[in-house]
Amino acid sequence: MSPTTRNQSRVKPHDYPHRKPHNSFSGIIMSFSSGSVFVNHNDIAPSYAGIVFGIANTFATTSGSISSLTTKALTPNGTQQEWQLVFVLCAAICVCGAILYATMARGEIQEWARSDESDVSVHLKDSKREKTV
Repeated sequence: MSPTTRNQSRVKPHDYPHRKPHNSFSGIIMSFSSGSVFVNHNDIAPSYAGIVFGIANTFATTSGSISSLTTKALTPNGTQQEWQLVFVLCAAICVCGAILYATMARGEIQEWARSDESDVSVHLKDSKREKTV
């Protein structure tokens, strides 16, 4: 393939101006998952929420780093067909992750996160009577 043919087959950002609304729509859809994913750490292990979040975020960051290397390997020429493969792979991973999360995620405190000291009681002072809740 000659250099001019290779340059002509590259996908340029201005080739697909109609795709911009889809980008903002996908960002809105992704924001819905943030409410459940970021709060779930506190639901399953209140005493260890920071540690659980750190471990989960490590896996998420690692996968983000690997995805850029994978994209570079899958798009050596930058053609539309190569990029379509990247987007199909990304969509498949997102759908599989959503299915796994929907079927396996729970909001109950896990057994390993329970301790005897985790029972919280609040002492309420009322002017007329004292009560422990």
